[in-house]
Amino acid sequence: MNPRRRLFEDLEKEISAARDKKFRVVLMMDANEDWTKKDGKELKAFMDKVQLRDPLYERHYGEEVTATYARGTKRLDYILMDAALLGSVRRIGTLGLHEAMLSDHVMVYVDFDEREAFDGHLNRPVRIPSREFILAQSDKCEKFMKVFLEQAELHNYGTRIERLCEKFKQGVTEALIREYNNLDQQIQNSILHAAKKTIKKKFGYNRSPRLGKAGYGVNFWKSVLSAKTMNIPVPEKTKRMAEELLLDMEYVDALSKPQTRQRTREAVEELREVQERADEERVQWTEENYQDIARARGELDWKSNMEKMLRETKQRAIEKKLTVLTKGSRRSLDWIEIPIGQWFYSHTNKEIYKYDRGVFECYAAKSPSPSLIPDAPWRFYKHHHLKVPHDDMVLALLVREEEDQLVLEAVYRPSMIWRTVNDTREIEMVLLERNSRHLKQAEIEEGRCHDETIQRMRENHGTDLMDEVLNGTIEIPEATDEIIVAWIQAHKQGERVGSSLE
Repeated sequence: MNPRRRLFEDLEKEISAARDKKFRVVLMMDANEDWTKKDGKELKAFMDKVQLRDPLYERHYGEEVTATYARGTKRLDYILMDAALLGSVRRIGTLGLHEAMLSDHVMVYVDFDEREAFDGHLNRPVRIPSREFILAQSDKCEKFMKVFLEQAELHNYGTRIERLCEKFKQGVTEALIREYNNLDQQIQNSILHAAKKTIKKKFGYNRSPRLGKAGYGVNFWKSVLSAKTMNIPVPEKTKRMAEELLLDMEYVDALSKPQTRQRTREAVEELREVQERADEERVQWTEENYQDIARARGELDWKSNMEKMLRETKQRAIEKKLTVLTKGSRRSLDWIEIPIGQWFYSHTNKEIYKYDRGVFECYAAKSPSPSLIPDAPWRFYKHHHLKVPHDDMVLALLVREEEDQLVLEAVYRPSMIWRTVNDTREIEMVLLERNSRHLKQAEIEEGRCHDETIQRMRENHGTDLMDEVLNGTIEIPEATDEIIVAWIQAHKQGERVGSSLE
């Protein structure tokens, strides 16, 4: 049989099977013929038989449709679809040659109005920053699977599914459909239960027990104070909190409102003191408990793992102090974007950029003199400066280094210049590389970072010097730059004022 005819017959069977399952068909193919021409009768016959439409042709009827093959004049590539989907097509067309992909064919694209296509029923994936956890977090994935398998065993899902399959072999009934839907809902509930159970615990030993207990105590005394202020009984949940805090509820009930308010203030002050020593508490708690935890998890090399964890914990504490000192309190990054390549080109500025450890090195095009427009924007000087690249930058596929210049030989405009990084370890590595690159640049370029006071802060980070900056007691030499003096004084913390609980 003709292989081409055999292909069309196989496609016809696949399309019929999909439609039997209530799917709407979209067929994307390199057909190697143009159905609008005389030699495209075979493709035309196939389209008529399976009732597929060509929205690109219908949208631009009467116009000359762009050839999709670099070495020909015919259109060979198609996105065909059911007639019911034509109303949801918002845009359809072709990209330029080598745009978005390296090929001798151009890319054909279609944009659907998803609400129109799916009658308003959407199942859009949750954005990464909004997800409870991702597959890169192996510890949470293990916890999720453990909890879910416990639920599956508790509810006997495996056996129930096998029995239900056997029943369906006898025939489909309304009762079986209800049983199937009930089982499906129970499995979904177990999955949600496992997900919620997983995210309740902060992995990585983030808090010491004393910090958690201090925060728990504040919540307890605030609840008791609210109950006494409104003259209502103390809630049962608060009484259970008293049991965990080893407090006698008879003693708590006997306290007057002023006494309860005083105990609340003391609890808040205790929490503040623990928070100030949170990093030290975390290290101490890790040292005391990690050995037993590691043995329970079957870790053989627990000593080196513990030493690594302690180093990371201490390093985070130092970085946290520096971050608060220089940029104030803020939450950690959920994701960052980095370029997909190393070399890039801007036609507007006639520059090439090299991405190196979080920064862009900018190389200017050669020109007859500094005031003239570059006469050869594919040849560039070898010296560079750091710069934010222009918005129109494209990927430079090949940059050749010669003795006295850099030569740009090819560029490529992909659909995406940046890629998203959401793995916390990779984010941290990228940021550390960027910071290291900036510091090396600062060593080369003399500036305010070489001031005596700033150098002292760099050499003594994580020590009492940082506390002197925050308290405003640091000694600043008279010759210090006035901008640096203002910067240091701006980081002086104000007096802590206790909030009234009246």
